[in-house]
Amino acid sequence: MENGGIAATLSHWQRLEAEAPALKGDWRWQMMLLRAYYDAYTRLRQVRETELEEAACRALLAGPAAMGEAEHILKRADSSVMPAWRNKIVSLCEALFRSVALQTSVTKYKASGPERGAVLDFVDRPLNNRWWLEDEFKRIRQLPPAEQRLAIDTLARWENPGPGSFYDDIGHVGKSPHVVRGEALNTDPLMRRGDNPGFDWWEGGMSRKRLAWMTSMRWPTAMRYERLDTTAQYAVRVTGYGESLLLANGQRLQPTVYGKGTGEIKEFPVPQELSKTGSLVLTGTPSTKSTSTGGSIPRSGGMAHQTLKQSNQNA
Repeated sequence: MENGGIAATLSHWQRLEAEAPALKGDWRWQMMLLRAYYDAYTRLRQVRETELEEAACRALLAGPAAMGEAEHILKRADSSVMPAWRNKIVSLCEALFRSVALQTSVTKYKASGPERGAVLDFVDRPLNNRWWLEDEFKRIRQLPPAEQRLAIDTLARWENPGPGSFYDDIGHVGKSPHVVRGEALNTDPLMRRGDNPGFDWWEGGMSRKRLAWMTSMRWPTAMRYERLDTTAQYAVRVTGYGESLLLANGQRLQPTVYGKGTGEIKEFPVPQELSKTGSLVLTGTPSTKSTSTGGSIPRSGGMAHQTLKQSNQNA
């Protein structure tokens, strides 16, 4: 979202477009314009929808009665953030279909599948966790009142677990400040000694699961936390799937909650003597029993997010 080059690139191409109207029918020209407009429009949507999700989560701090308000906030994304740019994307997709039969949509232009460059079909796909939150609201409304309160509080604080706590979206380079990066491409060009985020393709790109669960890593080199409260009691929360063998400063942690399904929580209390120096390094060890990983390492599967929280805080 902070990449100012995206807007600058669109401005550049808009200037070229005005200076060279004769190129309007050239398919190569159309492709460049489509990329510039689509990137810029997507960035604006990402900024806005991130703000809407944050506003919805703040509203949920009031409790289950705020679910309706949160839904209303999320639905504001139904109105286009920049209608002129969206219309331009649609017109360029039409022009490319006419010029070189480029199929940017399964339904409109009969692309063989959504993964085959059907970018028009994703122009309105939520870029935040709106779909997942809406499904969670439906589930939570069926729970007893006491359980509703706990479930809503978990949603509200998912990425903001409270003072003195930390959240990392492991597969998101912009939301994982505690991930220790591996070797650079100049020494590990095939990324064999350092893991790299992976992107899962569920339900033709239209999965309603939480986005962090679809962008994951097996296990980074390490997770490093500094300047911790030396008097606090911490716990590590992880989502993912399969087994998880977690070490803190080289010592194996024992879980108190151990969900193995996608999105289910694993929780590992951290003995206070391990964090009393104010520094904590989390690593994983290989598991010979699992074919996938929930938060630690083995060689297939994915770690979605990790929270280090003071145990007296909600997460």
